Amino acid sequence: MNYNDNIIKEIAELIDCGHICFLHTQQALVEYYPIDIDLFYGKSNPWQDIIDKVAGDQEHYIHIEQMSSFQSFKAMEDFVANKVDSLNFRSSLEETLRRPGPFRHFKHQVEQSAYRESWFDFKSQCNIDWVKLQLDDHKI
Repeated sequence: MNYNDNIIKEIAELIDCGHICFLHTQQALVEYYPIDIDLFYGKSNPWQDIIDKVAGDQEHYIHIEQMSSFQSFKAMEDFVANKVDSLNFRSSLEETLRRPGPFRHFKHQVEQSAYRESWFDFKSQCNIDWVKLQLDDHKI
């Protein structure tokens, strides 16, 4: 089954916001809940119905994973190499990626720059491509 771009974009946005996502292969229905659900809700979990629904019908749901840290780091490297045309800022970001805490420092540096929107667009497209890759892997 081919899924439309709106569903793929929705899943990409949800995983970027820190949700665990599932796609029903027959109904093209997206189900999700926060990754840190126990941290925020404990025993009074408002997402339990969704968890039970997915668990009870696992054969029809695909779990869409977030990118790993390695893949996210690679996306940052690709952005710096291909989208940052300012040599000074590129050098600064490259140095940031070599130091401890690269995710936090990269985010802070980019969000305070003229490349903020460009980064969000790039990261969004990376997540969309990542979701498509996972759907392709399931041959649907």
